[in-house]
Amino acid sequence: MNRRVIWAIAVLAAVFPILVAARNHAGRDARFFDRRIEPILRAHCLGCHNDKLKDGGISFSDRDGLLRGGGRG
Repeated sequence: MNRRVIWAIAVLAAVFPILVAARNHAGRDARFFDRRIEPILRAHCLGCHNDKLKDGGISFSDRDGLLRGGGRG
């Protein structure tokens, strides 16, 4: 095998576990949000920070809106 092939295999071997771990972590983050964060936001924040009112330019109706932020952050 030439050095390029060996180098490519080594890089893939190093990067692949990182990508798998990142994918699993993203799934856990979404589940954590759904179970722990969303109920709090629904109970205390969605009255003003929803898709219709967007008080402060931010909607807490879903995780993407929360992560996107508003006019001041």
